[in-house]
Amino acid sequence: MYFKKIIRNTFFIFFLFLFCLKGFTQSGFLSIGSQMGDFFDPQEEYVTFTYGQVFAAHLENKGAATAGVQQPYIVSTTIVDSVCQEADSTMRYQQNGFDQPLHTAGDFFTGNYYPISSYHHYDTVSVLQLTILPIYFVTDTLLVYESQLPYAYNDSTILYSEGDHTVILPTIHGCDSTVGVMVYVATCPIDTHLVADYSISDIPNFPLQQPQVIPYPIAMQNNEPLRYIVGDTTPVLWTLSIADKVLYCTQNVIVAFPPCGEGFYAYDGNNIRYNTVRVGCDCWTKENSAATLYTDGTSIPETHVYWAAMYPDTSLNLAIYGRLYDWYSALRLPVGYDGAISDTIQGLCPDGWHIPTAEQYRNLTAYPADELKSPNYWIVPGNNATDFTSLPGGYYNPISNNFYNLRGNAYYWTSAVGNNDRAETFHLSYSCETGLMELIPQDYGYSVRCIKN
Repeated sequence: MYFKKIIRNTFFIFFLFLFCLKGFTQSGFLSIGSQMGDFFDPQEEYVTFTYGQVFAAHLENKGAATAGVQQPYIVSTTIVDSVCQEADSTMRYQQNGFDQPLHTAGDFFTGNYYPISSYHHYDTVSVLQLTILPIYFVTDTLLVYESQLPYAYNDSTILYSEGDHTVILPTIHGCDSTVGVMVYVATCPIDTHLVADYSISDIPNFPLQQPQVIPYPIAMQNNEPLRYIVGDTTPVLWTLSIADKVLYCTQNVIVAFPPCGEGFYAYDGNNIRYNTVRVGCDCWTKENSAATLYTDGTSIPETHVYWAAMYPDTSLNLAIYGRLYDWYSALRLPVGYDGAISDTIQGLCPDGWHIPTAEQYRNLTAYPADELKSPNYWIVPGNNATDFTSLPGGYYNPISNNFYNLRGNAYYWTSAVGNNDRAETFHLSYSCETGLMELIPQDYGYSVRCIKN
């Protein structure tokens, strides 16, 4: 026992010497702990374990030191990581032994030390460099034509139908983004075709077939005009909008004239066929009337065929210029009638046709006379640009019982009454540049043209 104390004291002095030497040559040490025991037998008391530089310690006059102690160091690691999270998430980072709250997407952690473990009694610390990448939860709206389906969304996802779709898109950071896509599919309306009534130049606008949008209706408007011109094609532009998306549809509105012209004929009470022509918005018979019967078979009271010494061939005159009628016979009214007259009075015209009004003839005065006159049979021929083909049938004077002005003038009854037993007429002359409106005694013999109702 005495021997053990000598040895213990000797070692104590030796390590005390080394400790003093350390004070002059080194700095610092780290003591982790001690436990009871003997230097040779750790189960005995007063054995101290240290980590760091060799040192000696006096413990209640009993000292023990480990020989050849380990050189300690603090283990330091750097962890570089990134995570995906949605904005304002309550998620936590729980990787690599960490349990830290995450903040708003985009924060960057650096230079922070977190103890994560120890081994061999050494503390270990880590520097965590953490980038928080955003996960986007957004919505999008598409407005496409039906012909665009299937639709390539962002060149990566194919959408086949209307309605809600969930699309997962990878971002450049590798974080998936979820896009809720609502797809609206539009079908543009077909063109609208209408046939106008006779003798009108335009029609008021009307409800058009709208574009069809599924799965739900959306806002739309168009630039429809107040009136459509007969004979024209009017493009109507529809503007469809939802969210920030806009789509356009063009719908053509075609308002056609009613049938008239080549292949469309009129037949009078004698079943004589007349060609037709459209001038402006009116459909006219193209030849002068030659009927002797009304369409119900009743004879027309007063009819005349031009005859004169210079033009004695009444058959030829009838074939070319038609017949001449007094105003009452033309309108099928009793002589001396002074009542109201319809704007569509049929008179001797075919069924569905009427004696033209003064206004309808007045519309012809907008054209140069040459454009209304036939290129044949006139002393001075016209160019007939309108295809009206006016023929110079002259007139009959009941007072002298003679015919005048064949090949020089054309005279036509209107349905309009003047005064003093006169009616309004339309007159084309070989020597006048435009047509004239005149009041003529109602018992004179004039030519008749008809207009479609």
